[in-house]
Amino acid sequence: MDKLGWPKQLAESRISAAKEAFPEAMVSGFEHVIEACTNHPDDRHVLAAAIHSKTETIVTFNVKDYKPEALDPWGINAAHPADYLKVLYDHDPAAVTNALHAMAAKAKRTMPEMLSRLAWYVRPFSEHVANAQSIDLIEIPPSEWRR
Repeated sequence: MDKLGWPKQLAESRISAAKEAFPEAMVSGFEHVIEACTNHPDDRHVLAAAIHSKTETIVTFNVKDYKPEALDPWGINAAHPADYLKVLYDHDPAAVTNALHAMAAKAKRTMPEMLSRLAWYVRPFSEHVANAQSIDLIEIPPSEWRR
């Protein structure tokens, strides 16, 4: 919350939504593993939680802090969200497409607009899905990003 400069209410709302959507992602009791982790010091708690929970892949925009030499002993990989989403799409295009349609409907957006907005964060994924489904992405200027 402080690190991102978010207002307390927004941070608490995001945390609550994450806990509700992904209860299995909440890990505790991993603290004793932190000292065995050799990745970037600021992210050792994440690797420790992954080790403790027997997670196979850490999905992060910060892949550079998870070098293979720190992950390989534990059998864990690090993947950028765009790459991970592409794998999920290739594994089950119908499930991912249904989830995208549900997101678009909830946001009152079209599929091209939803993919275009997701492209701000995970462009390779958006382009992958758009190509697979013959969808043209829309250029959305930064002034329109929050609308």
